[in-house]
Amino acid sequence: MISGRALGHTGGTLDKLESIPGFRTRLRLEEFQTVVQDVGAGMCGQTDDLAPADRILYSLRDATATVESIPLITASILSKKLAEGVASLVFDVKCGRGAFMKSERAARELAESLSKVSRGAGVRTVSVITAMDHLLGMTAGNALEVEEALEILSGRGPGDVASLSVILAAEMLCAASGDAVGRGAAREICARALSDGHALKRFEALIEAQGGDLEAFERRPPAPVRLEAVSPGSGIFSGIDAFVLGEAVRKMGAGRIRTDDSVDHSAGWEQIARHGEAVKAGEPLGVLHARDRESARTAACAIERAVMLDEPEGPLVIGVI
Repeated sequence: MISGRALGHTGGTLDKLESIPGFRTRLRLEEFQTVVQDVGAGMCGQTDDLAPADRILYSLRDATATVESIPLITASILSKKLAEGVASLVFDVKCGRGAFMKSERAARELAESLSKVSRGAGVRTVSVITAMDHLLGMTAGNALEVEEALEILSGRGPGDVASLSVILAAEMLCAASGDAVGRGAAREICARALSDGHALKRFEALIEAQGGDLEAFERRPPAPVRLEAVSPGSGIFSGIDAFVLGEAVRKMGAGRIRTDDSVDHSAGWEQIARHGEAVKAGEPLGVLHARDRESARTAACAIERAVMLDEPEGPLVIGVI
């Protein structure tokens, strides 16, 4: 898959993967093809050969307040995906506080735009609209999210991420089979691949093929500063506003303020409290991992103001188009 980097308050797949020592995302076309042939999957970014214009436009969107432009989002996503020569695509279209598309209507508009352009290129698409009002999983930040992904691939980790991963993977299996495999059967196959370790082995093979060292990743030094953020009140924990959390983590160095900023792979948020749990005022909700105490304190203040209590929990999957 040709992917992107951190943009606005959202994290970037390539930045996360590059928290693994040695992992290479800038692959020549022939290298990328070899990895896909040998492993069955590959991860890289735009290059001079693959979607070169998108690399320029992608970085400019942050600087020109056009991150949420549906035509530019459509062009950015599909310039990479169509360059891969795919026959079918499954999109996870986020909706809510932490998404570029704040409303279900806007999310459906983006999904329809992606589908229309894809159909014009002869590519079959499915869009799964999913909620992003609060954190999905228990971490936000590059290395922390990779660590969480490894936990999920090992049969542990947050259930919401594992469930959504199975749903999306099943849609991909259905699309690739031309609907020869039904949705129910596809979900069973994908859940089994997750539980029996097959998915983890494939991910490990991918990391090794692209130069990554998972043993070195597991020995990585922690962030210099760890600081708790606490609940401002008592009630049922409904999460933290995902946009505020994303911005707080970005400002700690996990994302970029300017296009030429370097990324701090160790910075991030590790949540302790689970959605739906009763919490008391002053009780720790999670831990900030930061390079300095000042940025951690600033992030903690923002997060504590964005805590949601006693709000109803909506569905994770809002719709499928």
